[in-house]
Formats: sequence, C-alpha cells, structure tokens
Amino acid sequence: MQKPNIDKVCARLNISELPSLTDSMSKGGMYALITETPPTRFPILASCLHAALQDGLPCTIILPEQAANFLERLESFGQLNTSYAISDGTLQVLLCQNDFTKKMFRFGADTFAKELDHFDTRPNGLLIFDKADDLFSLHDISLALTQADTLADWCAERNVTALLCFSHLSSAAAGTLQSLMDKLSGMVHLDGDRDGLGLSFDYWQSPEGTIAAKHYPLTPEVSGLYKAIRLIEQTNPGFDIPAQPPLGEQKFYYMDAQLDSMYKQLPGDWQFVDSMVSVVYATRGNPLATVVLSYDKTTNLRELAETVHTLRLGLGKRACIVVHEKASSLRYQNEALLLRLGVNLVIHRDVATGRLPLLLESVKGQVFERNMEVNFEAALASVFPSSLRGYQPPARFTKEIHNILVRSERINIPSTLLIGVPVNGTDIGELLSGIVLSRAGDLSCSDGEYCYLFLNGCPESAILVTIERLLGMDIDAVFQSHRFVTRKHDIQAELDALNRTATVRELPDYSEHFRSAKPESSLTTETTPRPEIQTALIDTVPTSTAQPETPGPISEPQAAPRLFAQSPLIKTASIAPKVAARVVEVPQVSKQDGVVEIPSAPNATFARNHPSGHIVFGKEPVPRAKRSIDKPHHNKSR
Repeated sequence: MQKPNIDKVCARLNISELPSLTDSMSKGGMYALITETPPTRFPILASCLHAALQDGLPCTIILPEQAANFLERLESFGQLNTSYAISDGTLQVLLCQNDFTKKMFRFGADTFAKELDHFDTRPNGLLIFDKADDLFSLHDISLALTQADTLADWCAERNVTALLCFSHLSSAAAGTLQSLMDKLSGMVHLDGDRDGLGLSFDYWQSPEGTIAAKHYPLTPEVSGLYKAIRLIEQTNPGFDIPAQPPLGEQKFYYMDAQLDSMYKQLPGDWQFVDSMVSVVYATRGNPLATVVLSYDKTTNLRELAETVHTLRLGLGKRACIVVHEKASSLRYQNEALLLRLGVNLVIHRDVATGRLPLLLESVKGQVFERNMEVNFEAALASVFPSSLRGYQPPARFTKEIHNILVRSERINIPSTLLIGVPVNGTDIGELLSGIVLSRAGDLSCSDGEYCYLFLNGCPESAILVTIERLLGMDIDAVFQSHRFVTRKHDIQAELDALNRTATVRELPDYSEHFRSAKPESSLTTETTPRPEIQTALIDTVPTSTAQPETPGPISEPQAAPRLFAQSPLIKTASIAPKVAARVVEVPQVSKQDGVVEIPSAPNATFARNHPSGHIVFGKEPVPRAKRSIDKPHHNKSR
C-alpha cells in the first residue's frame, strides 16, 4: 500500500458534521482548545488523534502525568489502538517532569523546543499537549509572549501542527491567553450550558480560509464522540438580532464569471454582478443574500471595504458576505479590517476551486455577531498607516511609527519592532540598503549602533520567517544580538529612548546609501545587494529571542537537561493500567565559573536502539538552584 504524502495532509479535529473550514488546521499552526469541564476534552482529542493516525501523520502526545489512564480513556471510544501505534512508531508519548512550571521558567521555551527535537518529534506531524496550562507563564504576559513566539516558530519551521489543551484557567490567566491570540493560528472554547455542549471559535485559520466568532452546538453520538449541529437559528444575548424572515429560494450574488459553473453546483438563484456598485443595488431588500466578492491585484481596498460596510448595514446580520482571493492575498491588517466591517469568511487564494461550494455551504445560516456600529473612516485609516516605506532618518522614523501606532488601535493591528546589533565589521548603510521594504508602513533606521526594523501589520507568528526573508539569510548571521518588541507601549518606549539619544548626540543619516541604490521591483531576495557579512555555523534549533533568568549559560552536550521524560509504553496487548518504572540516574554535574558542564559521553540507556528499549524511564533530576518549593499551583490558567 502506498503511503500518503504527509507534506500535503493537514491535521483535523475530525468532529462529525463540523465544516472543514473550522475542522481542519493549517500546517505549522499552533491552536488552543479551552475546556471548562476537563473530561469533555477526551472525545475531541480521540477524534483528532484517530484522524491523524489514519492519515499517516506522525503524532506526539505530551502529558503531565501517567499515560496509561489517559490512553485508556482515548481507546474507550472504540477507534484507537494506541499500543499498535506506539509499537509502529507513528505515536510517541512524553511525560512532563516534576516541577515542570519552575523548570520551564528556569530553562526557557528554547530548551523545551530542543528537547522536542531530542526526542525526535518529526516534521509534518501532530503534537498534542494535554493540560498545557503550565506551558506558558500566564502570570507574566511579556514572558508568555516570548514563550509562545518561540514555540510558534518551532512549529512553523517543522510544519508541526500543535493542539494545546487548557483546562484549569483562572480569569487572569484567561485574559493573558487571549492576548496571545496573535501567536496562535486558532482558539476554540468547549463550553456548556443548559442546552448542552458547544464549540465557540474565537478565531480559526485553516487551509481553506479564516473565520471568527462562530458557534456550533455539539451532541454525543452512540460511540461517545461528538457531532456538530448546524443551527439556522443562532442567537447571541449581547446583540439584537432581528427575526428571520420566511425562508425562500437561496439567492447568491457573485463577481467572478470564471466560477459560474462551479458556484451553480449549489441550489439557489445565482446572479452575476460585474461591479461593487452593482452588487449593492442588486441585493437591496434581500436580508438572506449570500454575496461573494472578489479580490485581486486590481481591487481597490477602500472600495471593497466600503462595499462590505454598506452591505452589512443595509442587509443586516443574517446576510453572508464572503471575499474570495484571486491570485493575490490580502495583508493581515486588511483581512482584519474586512472581518470587522462585516465579512463572514475570507477564502484564501490557495484553496482549490472544487472546495468553494462546500465553503459557501458552511456559512449558510451564520449570523454576524459583531457590533455593526463602526466608524468607517477611522477603521480604514488604521490599515493605511503611512505612505512612507523603507529607510527613514531617526526623527522621521520615530514620528511616523508613533502615528501608525495611534491609528492602528481601533482594530488592534499588530506591529513588531526588531532591534539588533550588526555583527562586527558590517557596514550599517549597506546593510539597511540591502533590506528592501516594499510595503507602506514598513520602516528601517539606525542610530549608528543599533539597527531598527519596524513591520506594520505583521502577526507575531510570522515575524521570524518574514525577517529572514527580508534579510535573505539567517537572522543570527546578520545580527550578533537582537530582540523583538511587539507590545505597543513597549515600542513607544523604545522610540522615546531613541529620541532621547538624538538629543544627546548627533545620529548618523544613511539616506545617501539609498539615493545611489537602484529601485527594486520585487521582494526577491536573491537579487538584493547584500553587505559582506561573515557567516557562522547555523544552529538548526531555534533560539528564544528573550530568555528568562538562568543560573548561567547551559552548554549543549548530547544529554541536555530535560523537562520531560520519554515514556515509550510499547505493548503487544492493551495498555496496562499500572506500569513498573525504573529510575535512571543522571551523571553528577559540576559547576565552574557559573557554567553547568554535563559529561559529553553518550548515555546508552537513552539510545533508541538499546536492547532494553522496553524500559519506561522515570523522572530525572535536573541541575537547578536550591530554593523553597511551593505547593502545587492549581489556579485555572490557559
């Protein structure tokens, strides 16, 4: 039997009757599943794991406690045989060590990512972290953002889809997790009320598009797994939703004549319109209309946004407005603007044409639940931050970014400021001129010591990939040290510091390098002139941009201090409820000059081909500073 090409297979929640737009997950994405009642998570995790194994994806599960009971619960739904999957090598189970939260704070998210590589977490697979409440330091939003950024970069570089399950969140931790949404590809709540369980999608990216603010009630099947219910009548107590008019023939309005035959696969009255103005007039008096607008390189964003806003105000909350990308993609902030103004769904340009009827069917009956009272001009101004781009002298650089931050507050457009020290011997003028910034609002500057690169509308999940694409090489080959600033008040503080430096001394102006530079017509980095920079060995393991305090730098021998212990759990029969464990002693370490040195000789008991591979490894002591041990933390956190 020919194995499937897992490079093109995406992980799924695999919930029956749930539209693929909210059921599938993008490769390299990090998703949060938040449950108010912890036992209700098992049917979703079982369905998701079963689909991934059936599709041939390598799977890894990270658990905070013994795995036997957890795997028994997953197998109780009758779909999974975890023993076979473990022995087959398609599933591995890892256990968190004791005091995981403290060790995570001490060693940092980058060490956690290295240990995932150490335990051979394979690319293009699925990673499930159960009870991920302790994975992030949700009491410190700045540290949590850094941790999420590191893990998101790790997932993106390896095309690993991560599903993080949160089940004990306090109100404060829930607020912090909400602020991490820019780092996540999706967030869904599994909550319940008197009417039963339901999935509430705050935001969800899939290979077929992006959707927000959608709810699906769930009902249990005979097997115990969930089935989604598509309700035409959806209500939200926070908004006044008009009564639904009598049902008639579904009316569709579309602008892409090339998709005429494809769209007509859906039953209903289809009408082609050739302009934005025509669609506004054609849909008057039809509050249940489904409108498919097209976006390509020739589309005027203001006209598109104005059309969406006019349609939403004129047709009400029950009309479905869809934007279909054609050979061109909307920028992050433009997509956020359209979703805020009234769009139900943005269909990405990479979605196969044959999937369009299913996507249109998925938004049928959906109610737009956001507040429609929006200041259109102010919202539009927030996504047109500046006419400037590229290098700017320090005074104009700080002033322009300040204006961008003020205008972007209305719809919370994300921004990132990279501050880096170039490697020794680098000509800063040549370095800045080699970074081609073609999008308005993307600016660069330098004070002669630090280089500043500001990216407007760049989600934090794409920061590292975008920066290295602009540089044309690994970021560590260009900057000997660097950091990312993403919170707006922190960016403003850095700008104020740059202004204070300008009052103390005269800052260099590198504009002369750009007057002599030839204009570039594309973002292709291969044709961009680069300064002569001495490259170094590239570490394949991603590094954290800001590490927590540690006793000292930790070397990278073959046996690095681990945050979790491997639990092979290889059985020929069903998983036994209790497994005898054998503790493996870790060699003593020595401290000299603040550096923890770990013997570099390989430990044979950790080798996968060791003859005692059936042994279940126990918890291993990790070198750490002596301090008092608090009682286990049981606050709800997400």
